[in-house]
Amino acid sequence: MNLEDWVKKLAQRPELMRKQAVMPIMRSLKGGGGGRFCGLGDDCGYLDCGGFHLLLTVDSIREGLLERPRYAGFCAVNVAVNDIYATGGLPLGVADSLHFPSGDEDWAAEVAGGLRDGCDFFQLEMLGGHLDPCSSRRGLSVAGLGRAARLLTTFGAAPGDQVIMAFDPHGEWDAESLIWDASSGRDPQRVLENYAVLLEVAEGGLATSCRDVSNAGIAGTLAALAAACGAGASLDLDKLPRPPQVALEDWLAAFPSYGFILTAAPRRSGGLVGLFRLQGLEAEVCGSIEEGGSLSFRLGGEKATVDNPLKEEVR
Repeated sequence: MNLEDWVKKLAQRPELMRKQAVMPIMRSLKGGGGGRFCGLGDDCGYLDCGGFHLLLTVDSIREGLLERPRYAGFCAVNVAVNDIYATGGLPLGVADSLHFPSGDEDWAAEVAGGLRDGCDFFQLEMLGGHLDPCSSRRGLSVAGLGRAARLLTTFGAAPGDQVIMAFDPHGEWDAESLIWDASSGRDPQRVLENYAVLLEVAEGGLATSCRDVSNAGIAGTLAALAAACGAGASLDLDKLPRPPQVALEDWLAAFPSYGFILTAAPRRSGGLVGLFRLQGLEAEVCGSIEEGGSLSFRLGGEKATVDNPLKEEVR
């Protein structure tokens, strides 16, 4: 992989361009109140309910994945689960918004089956939602509800904190969709135990911030986290944990199913990495939070730096 070429293309990735495009809209939505508005850097919005926090997340599924309807339904639940655990919460249930043209009921039924599969797998309640059988196109969004005793936020990191990447190596590579699937076909209890590590991290106050790796990829997710913290970040790609069968450039663009970027003070990062490894997960210190608003990347002795394309995001 040519580092300079890859860095130049980073800001042009569709996932990051979409985030840039919605910044003015997000500013218009943000208002007062006692909760935390879910901005571009956040996995969940939340309300302080006196002794606990109520978490809410909403995500849509990209169009290409909708061609595999049952899998899309399952992935939609998986995405909501990731968002809630990344905020230090326990997922409770999901609701869906499913749109499809008249005559496309078989497709919708497959999506619904995938949603049901996901709820059963992750032990969630299906709380209902909205179905539109007369839409002009297919679409799927899922909202997730969760509860947290102590939050993991995306905006708590400070310069000097170390960046940790954690993922589940027990998965299968879907090269067509760039998904490292660490859930399908697995023992649900084992997968839920993996997610429980995030609850330990939150309740122990081990991390200063956390964000699940989204469709923006590892670098895009780090960019959103750094922007939410008003800081820059560096990432050593030689130290980045990844499956050996997945090329680095593909891994940087992938959705890892179970994948999280965390930050921690140097004195805590060793214990944080150890928690994931005790569960049979991969985790490494692979970067740091920096002063300023730039992103820097290292690979094979080379270094490339770029302005963070999300540094003006809503906070």
